[in-house]
Amino acid sequence: MAGGLAPSTDAAGPSTGEMVTNGGGRPSGNRARWRWLATALVVLVVVAAVAAVLATRAEDEGGGGRTPSAPEGGDEPDIEPTVRVEDAAVVPVAGAGLVSADEVAERVEAAERGDEPAAEAWEQLLEDADDAVARGPDPQEPLDIPDTDGPFVEDGAAAYALALAAVGTGEDRYAEAGRDFLLDWATTNRTTENTCEDSGACQTSLIIGRVAPGYVWAADLLATTGVLDDEDRATIDAWFRDVLLPTTSNRANNWGDAGTMADVVITNHLGDTEGLREALGAWRARMDLVEDDGHIPEETRRGDDGMTYTQGTLTYKVAVAELAEDLGLDLWSYEGARGGTLRKAVDHLATYWDRPEDWPWADGIDEPPSVGPLWDLVHAQWEDPDHGRIAEQRRPLGDVGKSGVVYTTFTTGLPVG
Repeated sequence: MAGGLAPSTDAAGPSTGEMVTNGGGRPSGNRARWRWLATALVVLVVVAAVAAVLATRAEDEGGGGRTPSAPEGGDEPDIEPTVRVEDAAVVPVAGAGLVSADEVAERVEAAERGDEPAAEAWEQLLEDADDAVARGPDPQEPLDIPDTDGPFVEDGAAAYALALAAVGTGEDRYAEAGRDFLLDWATTNRTTENTCEDSGACQTSLIIGRVAPGYVWAADLLATTGVLDDEDRATIDAWFRDVLLPTTSNRANNWGDAGTMADVVITNHLGDTEGLREALGAWRARMDLVEDDGHIPEETRRGDDGMTYTQGTLTYKVAVAELAEDLGLDLWSYEGARGGTLRKAVDHLATYWDRPEDWPWADGIDEPPSVGPLWDLVHAQWEDPDHGRIAEQRRPLGDVGKSGVVYTTFTTGLPVG
């Protein structure tokens, strides 16, 4: 700097108190000014660094334009699936799912009598099946799902609707269209992108976990119609086994719950006893993370979205419990390591449904999530009026929720009253 600063020995000036100037005519008091500017610069750097950390944290908790299903943040517990004594006796049961062919026939009888909500739910399902017949499948290769929707999601719901319609009506056009959806995907889609087991950066893994069960349940129902021959079944099963199953998430949160749902459904369908038992062990390992009061820390930490994520993750947990009944296994009453159970978790969410502003894990939520299939499933299990009242707010529930768990008002077959 021109002229330089006065030596520190001159900083105090003469005893008369007159200001001393350096050789360039600049007062030595400038030293304090430069010192102040340097300090200010340091403060600005620190503030910028803190702001960057907070911005990253906000994005990790669901902000920053992320897909709603993929927020990160915090260290997740490790999931170590272990086969329990109860699981060791489990063997796959062909056709196990949320509804059997015989139950579909019962639901249709109720609908034809005019019983509600079965009649409206059946009408809605048939409309969706007709739309699926008209448009046909849209398989992708490679399969890369950057959002929560897309052809894989839409075609999974369509295949399931067609299978339900085929069984319920006996009409070949539904069965043949359902076969086309399954085979077109199974023969076209051979690889995936954006998949990984343990990271929240792989959106395709999340969506496959959510949606794949619908394709499997469609295949199981269509098998009862005779539309699938041995070659068809082998082709479809190879797609489930070689393309979809290896991609599912093992994370400790709703991603892993969706992945576990797919693992249970696919391994049971394939007759993979070891894989099924391991998947059931993973289900229990995630239930071990549910607290005694019913809250799920991996979902409630998501702030204002905590109720939404809790509803989603419980949907996948409950779907597995429903399927496990067909395997002779009671997961409804399983108590995890921290004292949590499915009933406690569902009731914890239901408690705040009508007063979301009191949800203890966020500062004032304005409204509850959009009602999802969870409430049909748990109302059918426990027949709790509070659960039924929540389900009634959106019945009939058809193709909602962007997962394989759809058309639950029809498949559960239980009125609210």
